[in-house]
Amino acid sequence: MTAKREKRYVGAGSTTYLEFNLDPDIYKAGVATALGVNAAAPTGSGVEIVPYTLKLARRSTSVVIIRMKMERDVAGETESRRIDLVCDKNNADTAKAALNNLTVNIGPANSAWTLKA
Repeated sequence: MTAKREKRYVGAGSTTYLEFNLDPDIYKAGVATALGVNAAAPTGSGVEIVPYTLKLARRSTSVVIIRMKMERDVAGETESRRIDLVCDKNNADTAKAALNNLTVNIGPANSAWTLKA
């Protein structure tokens, strides 16, 4: 996880989207797709974008926080951690299976970790 953050959007209704500032090294292509997180701001008639935070998401019914295990090999030893990911509630049932064995980059060295269901 780097210090950089970029806007990402999660649906919270037919025309309402929650705007988060998330790490693009984590919420990249395959991971974002599995979670229902969009990099592009939604457009169109009646679209409402609501600024949101991870703190609010933890208490929200509009999105789900998915907790995953992640692992990496360090000098022949397996290191593991937990990571919380923002997920569109419509993707909650399938997200963990879709995320299994995908890679995210975290830490100052941008180290690659493999997500485990």
